[in-house]
Amino acid sequence: MKKIVGVLRPFDRRQNFYVYEDGNRIDKISVTLEEMNESLFALAQKHDIMRIDLSGPKQYARGLAKKLQEDEIIKYNRAFLEINII
Repeated sequence: MKKIVGVLRPFDRRQNFYVYEDGNRIDKISVTLEEMNESLFALAQKHDIMRIDLSGPKQYARGLAKKLQEDEIIKYNRAFLEINII
């Protein structure tokens, strides 16, 4: 199963997101917060991924997950990504 894992660091300019398949890292992106949502949508589409796991400060991760879900509904008129806070 493929998934995107984001290790969030609130005070870093760029956030790192990794694509894992069966425990092996197969791709990585480093993005700013302004380009995060579009980059994650493109990465999920490229690798046919439906799950994103966010790790880091819980409140910060919840805020980013909420914004990601809102943008997804606005862009695609549906929610197809499963976003987990770990």
